Amino acid sequence: MAESRKTIAQSELALLAARRAGRGEVGRVAIGYVGSAAYTGALTTMIGGFRAEFPEAEIQVSEMEMQQQLDQMAEGKLDIGFIRPPVPLPVGVTTVQIMMEEIVLAMPTSHRLASLSRVPLAKLSDDTFITPRHPPNVSFHKYTTAACRAAKFFPKLGPQGRDFVTIASMVAVGLGVALVPQSLKCIQFPGICYGPIAGGKVMAELAVAFRRNEASPVARAFAKYARQFGARSDMKVLTEN
Repeated sequence: MAESRKTIAQSELALLAARRAGRGEVGRVAIGYVGSAAYTGALTTMIGGFRAEFPEAEIQVSEMEMQQQLDQMAEGKLDIGFIRPPVPLPVGVTTVQIMMEEIVLAMPTSHRLASLSRVPLAKLSDDTFITPRHPPNVSFHKYTTAACRAAKFFPKLGPQGRDFVTIASMVAVGLGVALVPQSLKCIQFPGICYGPIAGGKVMAELAVAFRRNEASPVARAFAKYARQFGARSDMKVLTEN
């Protein structure tokens, strides 16, 4: 009789564990992110909120370049990515927008326009623009060329940086100017200043990428949480104060 009760109890525990796993309450989710996602606060807010709802889920977080994230998602090595569209997506991967963020100008403090409260992009037609290591029409490479074209010139594209911290350091030493997310202002190197662009605001997207037909319940749960987060209004737009 005791052995029978033990067997029943073990079966009930196994059934409970299976149900919890099916709901995404347990399991492992691998998350990649571009560094600028952390500057906005969205990364920590979302992961913290998800952990509060699913405290027993194992979360692995790694900073990596956007294309590396997408490649690893296509290979099944990464479940979730925090990326900066626009960017071509692998087959079966989709995104949900979680935030729009104002783009600002980063320039050396010695720049001739550094004292202006708002800088017209048209006055930078002779400057060198530093961009992330992205192909044309991808993310901040596209934002830079599109904003400059709207100001009636094509930018002189110079060196490229692996990430925005690298770009900030390149700006600080005088290699050029850059259009960057306003949250990058938390990076305060000597020799760099940030300022809004004159005219209408230029905005950049932050999104969460995930597989459409995800097999992992915990990864599906995070994707659902991201969609709910993106639908909220309290943290969807970051602009220059």
